Amino acid sequence: MLCLQKNGSEIKSVDDWFKFAPPKKGLYHWKDGRSAKELAKAWFPAEGNPIVPDELQALLESRDETRGIAFEQGEPERVILFDTCGEGRHADLVL
Repeated sequence: MLCLQKNGSEIKSVDDWFKFAPPKKGLYHWKDGRSAKELAKAWFPAEGNPIVPDELQALLESRDETRGIAFEQGEPERVILFDTCGEGRHADLVL
């Protein structure tokens, strides 16, 4: 079963996603149609455990290399460092 967490807090809903892992500019970016909120809505069509969106599941199942993949954990708003220049990339979700 997939578990989404941020700093030790388990995320079980769109509201939890914003509470524990808001986008870099908070409410300014947390809007319908913007990537972070739309991604949260896709993974949480209802409160409870996150569900892999159908479109992603279909894409993964279309390739031998990713068919049958099972995600165990994820972290929204993860900063990924590529080098020592700048602050890193804020990813909406890392699995």
